[in-house]
Amino acid sequence: MQMLYPVVAVLSLVGSALALPAATTTTTAAAAPSQCTTTLRIFPTMNLSPTSTVYKKTITVNEFVQCSGCSLAVSTQFLGVGPVVFHTTTITVPKSTTTAYKCIPTFVHRAHVH
Repeated sequence: MQMLYPVVAVLSLVGSALALPAATTTTTAAAAPSQCTTTLRIFPTMNLSPTSTVYKKTITVNEFVQCSGCSLAVSTQFLGVGPVVFHTTTITVPKSTTTAYKCIPTFVHRAHVH
């Protein structure tokens, strides 16, 4: 039973410290833009507090990722099953924000002919 509390503390630190997304690009040697993928791994967030939050409205904001002409794949990093949390209080707030990840548009430069 003594081991449970350090594990919960480490999990809560991991959830908050690794909340930043990490982008990587995977290509093959002679890959065309449609044959490569930029993978964005998102670390999940955990609510370990006794308070549950209900949102009346969710707003989506766009976050642009440098894909270098590749397609974008977003995945959530699996960190295992989190600890059991008992919510004793529920609060309602007006809005929440969620993020949609998109590639930065790649512009085609055309030669200007006079």
